Amino acid sequence: MLRAVWHWLSAAAGRLGLAGRRSLEVQAAELSADKVYDLVFLHGRGFVQARGTGQSITRVFAHVQNRVERPLRVRALPGTCFIAKGGHQNMVIRRPCRFTLEPGQAQSVAIEATCMNAERPIPCESDHFQGVRLAPPEVVRFLDAAAQADAMTVQAGVWALTDRYTAADVHRRLTQTDRHGRHQQAVLPHQVDEARRLLDSVGLSTRL
Repeated sequence: MLRAVWHWLSAAAGRLGLAGRRSLEVQAAELSADKVYDLVFLHGRGFVQARGTGQSITRVFAHVQNRVERPLRVRALPGTCFIAKGGHQNMVIRRPCRFTLEPGQAQSVAIEATCMNAERPIPCESDHFQGVRLAPPEVVRFLDAAAQADAMTVQAGVWALTDRYTAADVHRRLTQTDRHGRHQQAVLPHQVDEARRLLDSVGLSTRL
């Protein structure tokens, strides 16, 4: 009896899965092969699955799976946030990235990104991300203004927005070790000054 119930449930789940895939393909019919689509849009509609693993404070290793039977031209813009699956920091893209996914294809790509949520651990290779969404509007505005800035300048500005960090907080939170084993500031004063200038240029008031 239990085996019969299990087979019935398995068959029902298979039918639901097939119906879901057919529905997804119907929705995907509106997509043009000549158009570039935003990663957040594609993930939100279920056309792709977006995951990732940590790399460092300056990049995320993204893994994107095409779930439909048509090629997709994908762009991931600054402000796209990879959502932490665990207690580590979310990562927000700071440099645009484009790639094409053939039907059913998965692609892995290293993307330049910045940590959010400063008091959480910095992601490492064993930390995972599941899904994407847009960062808060003020973070997106800052990233647009900081398109030419270096990684540590962007990091100072993002933490000023997401965690209300001061310059002293940034210097305390992020250090590096030189070849003599001495701890030094990873974010230099001139980088904090540049982050502050960029924030001011787009009308964002912070404690930095």
